Amino acid sequence: MTVTLARLLAAAVGLLAAIVEIASGTDYERYLADHLFEPAGMADTGYVLPDWSADQVAIEYDERGAAQGRPFEHPWADDGPYWNLRGNGGILSTAHDLFRWYDALDSGVVLDADATEQFFEPRVREEPGGDAYAAYGWVVQETSLGPVRWHNGGNGWSYGEITLVPDDGLMTFWVSNRAFGEGWNLERSGARITQGLVEWLLAQD
Repeated sequence: MTVTLARLLAAAVGLLAAIVEIASGTDYERYLADHLFEPAGMADTGYVLPDWSADQVAIEYDERGAAQGRPFEHPWADDGPYWNLRGNGGILSTAHDLFRWYDALDSGVVLDADATEQFFEPRVREEPGGDAYAAYGWVVQETSLGPVRWHNGGNGWSYGEITLVPDDGLMTFWVSNRAFGEGWNLERSGARITQGLVEWLLAQD
């Protein structure tokens, strides 16, 4: 059986979330809200604490275009997703809050300068011979634009990507509530979409 780096990292992050609960004496989402999201001004990010209304969260669709409901309409524990997802995904957010998170990282609101440097430090090569490295929750890669930090993710229905180009002070993200269709696959074409978006934005200067 082959265990991918992504699966190992997801398991490790899930374990860290459990450690956070034990060490802090509070549940994982509450800890994030108190120590990260609230200082960053992110009132609309979390599992269940934001008390989402149905019109705030998109319905997801499968590759045939059939509606699959919203994430919290699937089996969850009372305080969010089960531990196969907690800590390594499943957090809901908004466009405004994602920008606030970028701004908080960029301005040192949630991490000081030393911690921020460690946060984005390249740690493990993603693929043998490749130029992309896993950092703490980000992929760090040297490109023709200089260093680029990015992350992507999906659940088989939705898919999204976030990219930071620190030398240009640029942050982009996009998300779709349908990842696959007949003849198209955002997991395969996402990098090209992001590259085109970044290049278009940089050309506007």
